[in-house]
Amino acid sequence: MGWAHQLPDGRWRAYESEGSEPTRLTANATRATKREAQAAARERLAAKRRGAVYLEPHRLTLRAYLAQWTEHLRTQGRSAKSLQGYETNCRAVPRSLADRRLTALKPLHFQRYLDAAAKTEEAGTTRKRYTVLHAALAQAVTWRLITENPMDAVRPPQQARTEMKALDEAQTAELLGALTGTRLWAPAVVAATTGLRRGELLALRWSDVDLTGAVLHVRRRADEAAKEAIVFRRGTKSGGTRTVSLMAATVACLRQHRAEQTAERLAAREWHDHGLVFCDRRGGPWRPGTFSASWCRHPAVRTAGVRFHDLRHTQATLLLRAGVPVDAVSKRLGHRSPTITLSVYAHVLEDADAAAVERLEEGLGTLLAGDSGTFSGTS
Repeated sequence: MGWAHQLPDGRWRAYESEGSEPTRLTANATRATKREAQAAARERLAAKRRGAVYLEPHRLTLRAYLAQWTEHLRTQGRSAKSLQGYETNCRAVPRSLADRRLTALKPLHFQRYLDAAAKTEEAGTTRKRYTVLHAALAQAVTWRLITENPMDAVRPPQQARTEMKALDEAQTAELLGALTGTRLWAPAVVAATTGLRRGELLALRWSDVDLTGAVLHVRRRADEAAKEAIVFRRGTKSGGTRTVSLMAATVACLRQHRAEQTAERLAAREWHDHGLVFCDRRGGPWRPGTFSASWCRHPAVRTAGVRFHDLRHTQATLLLRAGVPVDAVSKRLGHRSPTITLSVYAHVLEDADAAAVERLEEGLGTLLAGDSGTFSGTS
């Protein structure tokens, strides 16, 4: 059964259907002429009957499609920094590949591109190119521009895992002591004793901190992109908010930091009060990139060889080795689930298990062995 009608712009829309409810199949198509519209509608209906995936007609090249895809991402609430990364990786696609029709692209085209890129780029960079292209073409499948994602058959480049460094108690105290008297001291103390991320620290407001109750509330994070203003986004990286208890030493640190900030505000010729716990010298937001650059330049940091993010790893490692349950550590760090914590810190848990056995040997093991050093029980 089929019918057709002419649209106000002169084109024709045709409809085809067969069967009855609830298994009835329908299809429609719009073309320049009635005959073309009817043929296209019948083709769509036949495709549905065969269980095939119907593709929207288009002549997009990979370059044109990626431009549309990144424009779509702008409407999805992505951060400016993320959008910049997507666009950078899309522009990196060579002309020989970008100018091909989207429907003509095969897995081998992308495999050759990534293999060639891996010879001149760092592994992490090539891995990002793979990830972005895979996501872009997965969306093309959803939009019915291609039947399958060619990146599914492409072998992703190997990426060496970034070495995670965690300090022990003595090393942590030594580093924090070396930072005393600098603008890095207070944020480093808070990071090492709470596990907050850099963006969470730089978005922290005094209204989020309860020094009397010894807790702080992580409600937002700071984000930036080159040549753009800092954006404060609601919620944490993993979504939602969280409350983190503070050590007495952290409370004392924040009290001292607030007193120093007050003195700095009174002495400043110009102060833009945003209520931030950690701000620049005029009260404004401290750009994450600027903060990291200051961190990396400090002699004590360079000597220790630690990234600022390693303070978060330090907090997690110290807690796990102290026997704090994984779910409690996961909640404190703001992970989506304890499974993530387990995957990241599996090696720490292995060390903690060995340490637990040592403690058992010192206590229960000694009692079971008896004075002679052998097991004294009877069967």
